[in-house]
Amino acid sequence: MPPRIRLERPHAVRPRLRVAWAFALGMLVLSGCAERRRAQELGVSATGPRVDVYLNARGAQTEPVVLEIESVRLRDSSGGERELDVLRPLVSATAAERRIAIAGGEVTAGGYRALILRLRGAHVTRDGRRLDLRLVPPAGHEDPTIGPLPDPAVQIAQDYEVSVQVNLLERGAAAVFLDWNVADSLVGSAEFLPALAATLELPTSRLGLLYACDAANGSVLAVDRASGEVVGNGRVGAGPLALALGRDRRTLFVANGGDGSITVLDLQRIQADLTVPIRFGAGTCDLVLSADQRYLAAANPGLDSVTLLDATLATRLREIPVGRSPVRMCAAPGTRRLYVANSRSDDVSVIDLDAQAVVATPSVGQAPSAIASDRRGSEILVGHRLTPNVVVLDARSLQQVASVLVGTGVTAILSDRLRDRFYVARSNPPEILVVERRLSAVVRRIPITGPVTRLVQPPEGSLIFGSSPDSGGLVVVDVSLGVEKPLLPCGVRPSDVVVVE
Repeated sequence: MPPRIRLERPHAVRPRLRVAWAFALGMLVLSGCAERRRAQELGVSATGPRVDVYLNARGAQTEPVVLEIESVRLRDSSGGERELDVLRPLVSATAAERRIAIAGGEVTAGGYRALILRLRGAHVTRDGRRLDLRLVPPAGHEDPTIGPLPDPAVQIAQDYEVSVQVNLLERGAAAVFLDWNVADSLVGSAEFLPALAATLELPTSRLGLLYACDAANGSVLAVDRASGEVVGNGRVGAGPLALALGRDRRTLFVANGGDGSITVLDLQRIQADLTVPIRFGAGTCDLVLSADQRYLAAANPGLDSVTLLDATLATRLREIPVGRSPVRMCAAPGTRRLYVANSRSDDVSVIDLDAQAVVATPSVGQAPSAIASDRRGSEILVGHRLTPNVVVLDARSLQQVASVLVGTGVTAILSDRLRDRFYVARSNPPEILVVERRLSAVVRRIPITGPVTRLVQPPEGSLIFGSSPDSGGLVVVDVSLGVEKPLLPCGVRPSDVVVVE
């Protein structure tokens, strides 16, 4: 008897097709949402001009006044206003003793002549009790219907205007610094009239400054490491993730992960001179100069490649295929090689700069996430996200010469410029580990405020700085004493930091 062939009736097939189409449509919607979330995290839209507002309090110890900020606006030359995002609705004078960001946002190109700070209240704490202050209207803005001294509990928001001179071009940036004299703001026992003055500053000297890129705002901030104050900012591409300092110490290269490009920033003017496109979706996340500083290399995890550029002309030379998802790179003094940590293929691609090609691919641990050369250029240090050991490779033979137990979740490695030791940053728990190379062992663990993505060491060597996106600032660690110092607030999501020396 021949086998029976069962035929599906058309009306029985349609429900399955409908389910399949619904499933496919749902996946597309979810992937689109995920892409939008990633775009928001990287700040992909951050391409227009931007203004950031910082507040610095003087005489905060006189009275610990707290401001309640409702809005911050800019008035342009024609009288129109642009509202900025308020970053800190409540600002204490004590916290503002070190200059902090209170507002910022994208604006249109043009000239702006006034900054308007709208306060909904202010208060102090005296003898353990909160005292609400009456906001005194600025001269010429009194409301005759209110009376001389209304009850502070019935507070009326007030606008306080400060003159500024901001002229922005496309993709420009400016920082407005508000100087707040706390003592002069208290005009009576329970009255408050903020004494504010505004300046626009540029760094007086490039040397000794820290430069940090803010992945959320598409900008690079100049930070005076002595005072911890932001003294300037420059507009770059979307989602900047990495920095490399040019040999002239006047040029800063910025890897923009959000739009797959490299910005060339003039540090004297803190202004972008050139943008070198790589490709949207490249996710460019790291930059390194060759030991002779002739070449600039950019790691592109979205393309599984490294882009090689002429560091002097900032022109592309070659696209070099490497392992899967290259995330960190380093160069070793005395060699003509670049070392690339590939997080998804668990290996290191070694690029010969003469051949401009990969010449070796030694295997390391699982998910390599950080790589550095020692100060002599004889060893390469590789940390991992999943393997709990730092693997030490000979820079020339590429043989493993040591392994140091540090724990998983390594986010950055930095070799000490003065001693045979290196520092390892971990994310869980957030800490900096001091590793003595001679012992191949951790000799100190230093808890820190939050995970850091990059580490840098100024010439004197007693301090190291780390960019901490989750903390919104730069972590400062005294490696001699083994303690963390106060956080330096810096942007919203600082992702890398360099020091100009």
